[in-house]
Amino acid sequence: MTIYRLAITTTSIVLAILPAWATAPTALAQSAGPPSFSIGDTWTRSNGQELTVVRVDGGRTVVAGVLRDCAACVSHYNNELQLLEVTDASGKPMDIMQVPGFVPLGSSWRVFDWPMVVGKAWSFSADGAFKGSVRPYNVDTTIAAYEEVKTKAGTFKAYKMQRSWSVGGRGARRSEWSDSLWYAPDVKSTIKFTSTNRNVPDWELASYSLK
Repeated sequence: MTIYRLAITTTSIVLAILPAWATAPTALAQSAGPPSFSIGDTWTRSNGQELTVVRVDGGRTVVAGVLRDCAACVSHYNNELQLLEVTDASGKPMDIMQVPGFVPLGSSWRVFDWPMVVGKAWSFSADGAFKGSVRPYNVDTTIAAYEEVKTKAGTFKAYKMQRSWSVGGRGARRSEWSDSLWYAPDVKSTIKFTSTNRNVPDWELASYSLK
């Protein structure tokens, strides 16, 4: 089976679905640029996920725990928070077609569009791997608000991003759903997530530690 490794580019991304992060604190409450992280930064979610920064090397940040269904996987992001590569802890590339769940790999995934500003909207189309197949996704995103959000980890000012999804494939019925995520600059993380997709459970930030 083909191992998927995509070339590094400098266009914008998340975790994405996968873990979507926020920016470092900024003086402008409603404008935020890309983040910076330190080894050991950790975020724990109410769904049991724990994300930990394990390496920061130039323009690449490596995070464990992003792909919930692959405990051995670590995720490599560029400075725009695009998922560039999935490897094991030793750096050996993982075959994403063998990874359970959803993997939004590549520079076409613009989960974030910097700088983040309330009222901003953008759309993109990209292929994503899901349960051994590649399917085309279309995503429309709007930054709807900058507001206080209460979580188990505390109350934070956060950007609310509203997204509309559609996905189709050969021989597959088209699916549509929407979700919302909130991320807080002071926490450098998405702190709450809700979705109309019954296969994607809601969660919120339970605890965090920044180095």
